[in-house]
Amino acid sequence: MDPRFFSATLIKQLQRLVLCNYVLEGERLEQYAGDMSRADRQVAGGILEDMRSSLEQRVLQRDPAGYGVERAAEDAIDTSHAIEDRLQPLTSELAPQVPIGARLSDAFRDLVRQMLDVQHPGHPRFEEEVKDRDLRIVWSVVEQAVEQDGRVPLVPSEQRRVVRRIANPLRLGVQHEAPFELHPHCASAWTSSSRWKAATGR
Repeated sequence: MDPRFFSATLIKQLQRLVLCNYVLEGERLEQYAGDMSRADRQVAGGILEDMRSSLEQRVLQRDPAGYGVERAAEDAIDTSHAIEDRLQPLTSELAPQVPIGARLSDAFRDLVRQMLDVQHPGHPRFEEEVKDRDLRIVWSVVEQAVEQDGRVPLVPSEQRRVVRRIANPLRLGVQHEAPFELHPHCASAWTSSSRWKAATGR
């Protein structure tokens, strides 16, 4: 979030947090408190650690409000600016809406979705995070379908949800109740590629 939308109170807290982080980094506390006894430096370090922890919690708790995910507290966010003012696109084609989400991460995903909708209107939408092992499962099923005239009669039950979640949005094919069928455009591309490889030996 742009700090200019922080209230004066929160900006001061952020400044203190930056100073705490700076002094507690490396040997700086020893440098700045060299005239203090070892015991006093340990006490001072503990006080700074507690202060940093408290300030981090306060600042991080205000971030969601800054993006409009939570209701803004007047002592933390400058409410004279509308939330829309904090979302500044680099292209006129994008008119971002206030992101929706129970958490900041959810709101960020919604904002990314809005950007992709403009940049790539036909981009796939996945319900969950796509992991490497899931892609390997989908690739294996697609390969089987290519080798079996575009259809796998019986996909293992433990793989069906993964294939449906990934292959369907990618338009690689359709995972039905049990069988998997390649999408027509995908089947045609795979067939042409297989014929080319067979003819060239590559």
